[in-house]
Amino acid sequence: MRAEGDSKVWLLGFKTEGSEAPAIYNKGSWVELLGGYFYATDGIPSTPWIINENGKLSASYKLGDPSPPVHIRDIRGTDTREF
Repeated sequence: MRAEGDSKVWLLGFKTEGSEAPAIYNKGSWVELLGGYFYATDGIPSTPWIINENGKLSASYKLGDPSPPVHIRDIRGTDTREF
């Protein structure tokens, strides 16, 4: 799922399988995830499940096993934080 610009996105129930990450990419939008499930079937993904670039994000989710060491990458201008 990709959101860009001034979009507002509400995801009520979101499931992904495989190692294709990021599953959610937010660039400058408002994204709210209520009830996500991320499950890697092909090994540990090398990138986070969620990337938030200069956007607003609220996320409630569960991780399957295995999961990447970094779940969310939050980018604010030149400042990057990983959770």
